[in-house]
Amino acid sequence: MKLQRTYSPDSAWLFLAPIASVALLLMFFLLICTSLVLQPGIAVEVPYSPFLLPPQGNPLIISVTALPLPSVFLAGRNVPLTELEASLRKLHSQSHSVIVRADQWTPLWLVAEVLRQSIRQGYPVVLATQGKRS
Repeated sequence: MKLQRTYSPDSAWLFLAPIASVALLLMFFLLICTSLVLQPGIAVEVPYSPFLLPPQGNPLIISVTALPLPSVFLAGRNVPLTELEASLRKLHSQSHSVIVRADQWTPLWLVAEVLRQSIRQGYPVVLATQGKRS
């Protein structure tokens, strides 16, 4: 007769609790992180201005980065300046306004060109700035 010295529980139940806790932690982490990100991956330092507008409803965000390689980002993807107007035409909707987030070291001609193309497509345009410096 063979005696069993230790109790061996069903192995499926041993893996259920850790998998459930990892899944819940991952879901909680994703819910927290996605609500705090405005536009991932593009660092822009906007200039200071005392003239601040209230938040815009459902805006399109155009980010313009500074030198050495100035770039224009529309809805999170890099768009060449020559294709910006066509991309804005595809996204055209009456409920949108355009917020231009230009880095404070961006050349003025580039910011003016982005503003001109946005206005030409009929968007109300807001230039993003920061409030009081801490």
